[in-house]
Amino acid sequence: MRKKLLLIPLALLLAIALVAIGCPTPPEEPTTPTEPTTPAPVQEKMEIEIYSNPLGHSTYVLSFALAEIINKNSTWLHVTCIESKGSSANLIYLQQNPAAWENTIVMLSPFTVVQGEKAEPPFDSPFTGMKAISLIADNAAFFLTSDPDIKTISDLAGRSVGLGLKGITLEYIPRFILDYGCGVYSDIGKVSNSGFNDLKSALLDGTIDVALQSSAAYGDEEYKDWEPIPATAELLATKVCYLVDIEEEAFTKAREMSGYPIYVMKAKPLAFGKSPAFGGNRMWWSNSWWVHESMDDDVVREICAIIYEHANEFVTYHATGIGITPETVASIACPEGDFHPAAAEFYKEVGLSVGQ
Repeated sequence: MRKKLLLIPLALLLAIALVAIGCPTPPEEPTTPTEPTTPAPVQEKMEIEIYSNPLGHSTYVLSFALAEIINKNSTWLHVTCIESKGSSANLIYLQQNPAAWENTIVMLSPFTVVQGEKAEPPFDSPFTGMKAISLIADNAAFFLTSDPDIKTISDLAGRSVGLGLKGITLEYIPRFILDYGCGVYSDIGKVSNSGFNDLKSALLDGTIDVALQSSAAYGDEEYKDWEPIPATAELLATKVCYLVDIEEEAFTKAREMSGYPIYVMKAKPLAFGKSPAFGGNRMWWSNSWWVHESMDDDVVREICAIIYEHANEFVTYHATGIGITPETVASIACPEGDFHPAAAEFYKEVGLSVGQ
């Protein structure tokens, strides 16, 4: 009886052992220190300022639009638009405030940039390093006359001619065209300098023979659509006027001899008011957004990408925003080398030609 009792525990132990052999316990995994998960880098917030133009000017409205469009579409840039006294004042501000170079966008024309580089008035010392990032609006100036006998620049000898106010783009460009491009400046009977409204009135009154006038221009074709500025529209509606033709070669000569970005814009023949349809070669300058070359490449790419992707929204802020399209943002009247390298690289990546 005692032997049988001893056999029971032995049998039980054997059964337990067999079960253990049939269902082996998995070996424990070697423990290794758990590495902390690295969070995705968060782009540091950055404040940007845009210096534009006086309140109410189209470039002020479109600069305000740029600020609003960037703020809606960037997770790390916040932009404020600031009213300013204009292109020259914007460049002087940056010249005097190096601390603003890395976070400021300014409205300029390519011509003003070269004025700063050459220390031409109103600049009293050279300022370099400005780079283009996007077109705002193209403008085109031309000479109008009410005398049908005045057809070309060579007919201006002995005549009275009105140019823009001294020291600004609208005085420099036509003067260089007349002087370096056509060689007739010294033969002109009298040169006066005024704003477009005064030039319009002088031509209507007959106190000058030829007046500089202007238009907005837009489109990505070789021949641009155009719309006269209010003073020019009033002139064309009041009096029969004719275009004074400028040969394309004159623009090249003026650019090479002056060192300024003087380019020709070809306009479609269009009729306005009482005047017959005319198009012709025009003096081209681009109001555009510029930054200092020290602005970080990532900031520039973010700004350019948002402008490009939302280009068609600018016209909802101001009619002249029609000139900002995905096809035209890199078409500024300046050489490619005047673009910020990050802007030029981005525009080429999306298939655009950069500059002239």
